[in-house]
Amino acid sequence: MRVPTLDRFVRGSLPAWLVLLAIPTRALPFETGDPPPAPTHREPQRPSPVARDGLTSAGQSAASGFVIDTTSRETVRNWFNAVYRAADNPVMGWTGVYTNCDAGTTDPAFRSLVALRINYLRALAGVPATITLDDTFNAAAQQAALMMSANNALNHFPPADWSCYTDVGYNAAGHSNLGLGASGPEAVRGYIEDFGQFNAEVGHRRWLLYPQTQQMGTGDVPGTSTNWPANATWVMDGSFGQARPATRDGFVSWPPPGFVPYPLVYARWSLSFPDADFTAANVNFSSNGVPVPVVLETVQTGFGENTLVWHPDGMDTTQPFVWPRPVADTVFVVDVSNVGLAGTTTNFHYTVTVMDPDVPGADAVTAALSGPAQVALGQQAFYQFPAIPAAGAYQWRLSQRTAFNRTDIANDGLRDFVINTSPGYNVITNPSPWIAGPLVHLEHVAPAEAWLPPTDQLLTCGALLLARTNSQLQFGSWVGYGSTNQFAKVQISLDAGASWTDIFQRPGNGTNAPLDGVILSLHTVTIPLRDLAGSTFQLRFNYHCDSGAYFLAGDMDGWYLNNITFSGLEAVTNAVVHDLGGASTLNLAPDTAGNYLLELRGLVDGYPLAWGPAQGVSVAAGPRLQLTGPPTLLAGGKVSLNFSATNLSAGTVLRLETAGNPGGGWAVDASAALLIKTDGSYNFTTPAATNGAGAMFFRVRAD
Repeated sequence: MRVPTLDRFVRGSLPAWLVLLAIPTRALPFETGDPPPAPTHREPQRPSPVARDGLTSAGQSAASGFVIDTTSRETVRNWFNAVYRAADNPVMGWTGVYTNCDAGTTDPAFRSLVALRINYLRALAGVPATITLDDTFNAAAQQAALMMSANNALNHFPPADWSCYTDVGYNAAGHSNLGLGASGPEAVRGYIEDFGQFNAEVGHRRWLLYPQTQQMGTGDVPGTSTNWPANATWVMDGSFGQARPATRDGFVSWPPPGFVPYPLVYARWSLSFPDADFTAANVNFSSNGVPVPVVLETVQTGFGENTLVWHPDGMDTTQPFVWPRPVADTVFVVDVSNVGLAGTTTNFHYTVTVMDPDVPGADAVTAALSGPAQVALGQQAFYQFPAIPAAGAYQWRLSQRTAFNRTDIANDGLRDFVINTSPGYNVITNPSPWIAGPLVHLEHVAPAEAWLPPTDQLLTCGALLLARTNSQLQFGSWVGYGSTNQFAKVQISLDAGASWTDIFQRPGNGTNAPLDGVILSLHTVTIPLRDLAGSTFQLRFNYHCDSGAYFLAGDMDGWYLNNITFSGLEAVTNAVVHDLGGASTLNLAPDTAGNYLLELRGLVDGYPLAWGPAQGVSVAAGPRLQLTGPPTLLAGGKVSLNFSATNLSAGTVLRLETAGNPGGGWAVDASAALLIKTDGSYNFTTPAATNGAGAMFFRVRAD
């Protein structure tokens, strides 16, 4: 049994070979304790869930069998941004009650995101990513999670005198990864990290990535002011020791070969192979060609597959560690030698490229549309776009746009912003007699849960914005007293709020003086938005606190704002999203005149990527052309098309175009003869009946 501590914010020293931009910190300490040991006897395997209407018996979407090509940087980047991040910050929806030991249940959508996170990590590791969650495992794991939280301790064999003890929970504890301090998808991530002095064998990681496993379960509770959040992930479905399915690389390593997003790289590296003897193995490790000394952990069996674990010398594996954001892609070469296997020795060689998933690489593909900027009302327009790596389907969005040049001040209540702050203080306040009128104030309030950092204090612009080359944001700002854990940030999101990027940041200075000098003397901050030109985005002000127990709150603490001014921007309104499926061409047929924006985004297993650059489209009344019947094949191989043409202006030229593929290139048919009929209708006749492949498409164009 282990009791978690609250000292998890101390960082280990960094080795000299590790180049970094920034080291993010955890929002919570996360304790895992020892991993569950392998069963000593064959356990009955649960039957596979029966699918009904696309759902498993657990009521969650059946796993689609994720496959991630880690040799493609853009594929890895898109999977991470769309699928991994889709499971960030889910709503638990817990129905239980601590006071009467009711373990309750969680929302099915929450459990689905736990399964999504597990399958994503398994796919990145190259093992079968078809995990489904079993109802019985879930219910038992709920009781185990409540037991761990109620006692603020971890034990795979909890004693009967524990608070909220049940025999079902006891059984689940022995079959599950257990964690305190986080729940749901974040706990799953913590099991892959597997930091701590008792996790040198990375047993939790090994169970999550065990190739044979087909079913798991998840139990989660949110914690209280005196109890930690907890997770129990049931990882033993009776498949231990069964025939091993094929894996992408043969071995299973973390981080895996190929491109890997840096947030998923940790201090401990591992390589697993069934029945391998790693007791005499050696590891040669290098970073961009520079040898890196490593420390080998003591080999321990009895947790999933036999595994060798090592870490770069100088890294503190007892503390949580997020790999530093790389300035550029960093290639690590791993050579594991002298591994005993079937009476002989073998070697393993692979490379890992640590990359920043927020930075496009040389193989990046932008969801940019190519097509006309002007479309006649009632006419069709076709837009081409490149295939997006990892995207199996696409969506497009049509919206209208209007100028957005305005100033928000505290006096008018920030009409363009949605305020999302903690109770207990006034957001609109007049703190000083030396300042005319009220100011906007964001400050942190201590949460009831002592281990949690204060929540983000947010002002989010309610408009979806479109930037131009001359766009900018300007505001009056004063950052007062604050610790080094507190940050005044302006952030933008290109993916409907799924992720946010800082475009302005001011940390507290941790001293007994305000960061911005003279008390409440606002200074002007100007942020050019030219780098976002052509993109739609959301914008917010965020007073944020990183993990750590130390922060300041009070009248002269926090962030004061006023005169938030937008210029050179457009607001996007009346946006409607349409599914395009797997089509490679977008067909636009507007029925209302006006100025529009047209955008495209890819979907990775149904989860959206960011919208591509906006294509401006002007729709105006113009010639209206309409076929009055299907093309008719005449004698001699000629084709006749009858059509009507209205709203023609003087000088309008009608042309017939042909194509072998309606989504491909169209060519003017110079041989077509135009006839204006006595009833005012029109006819084109052409000898071009086929394109040699037995098919031809026709359309009429007015210029």
